[in-house]
Amino acid sequence: SELECAIRNRTIMNRLTAEQRVAKYLLALMETHTRTLCCHCDHPCLDLRPLTLSAQEAGLTRETFTRMLNAFKRDRLIVMDKGVVSYVDAARLCSYLDKK
Repeated sequence: SELECAIRNRTIMNRLTAEQRVAKYLLALMETHTRTLCCHCDHPCLDLRPLTLSAQEAGLTRETFTRMLNAFKRDRLIVMDKGVVSYVDAARLCSYLDKK
């Protein structure tokens, strides 16, 4: 059922680090929002605004979510400006999910 699926997903998310949660969240958004084009380029983009809502969906506080996004930006895993991600290095992001 949908409830069982939601409970199972929440249990899995509770076992992940903040880094892994944000990586998983971004990768999941990429799968479902690939047709949205960025307003200033032709690349797909992810609009994470409002960040508070995106953080809640990832199961994190806004502060932790923002800190992880900034770390990914600093490490050039994503290109982000004002809550809109215009580039995601999916391969490197996936490597975060393999970390224990």
